[in-house]
Amino acid sequence: MNHKKREETIKAHLEVCQKIRTEKNIEYANSNDDANACFNSDNDIGLTSIQSVGVFMNKHYRSIRSWIKTGEVFSDEQIEGRIYDLINYLLILLTLIEDKKQE
Repeated sequence: MNHKKREETIKAHLEVCQKIRTEKNIEYANSNDDANACFNSDNDIGLTSIQSVGVFMNKHYRSIRSWIKTGEVFSDEQIEGRIYDLINYLLILLTLIEDKKQE
């Protein structure tokens, strides 16, 4: 794959990530005001929002590592879906870092 094709492919994947985030935003946030509200819901058990998103990221990362090792997916979700979710959680982590800097 040449550089141009790789950049086009990455752009297409990022568009899928954005579509997934848009579709799931309201469901996950349970708030019209705070897009990251769902990551604060674990504060009552001592997790910060950043730690909470880390838990979500780790779940997908472990699945991706398992696929790398075995070449198999052991659920109904395709590996691309796990990768899209991890990318989205990394982007959400960046927004949580921005929130923290604003405090």
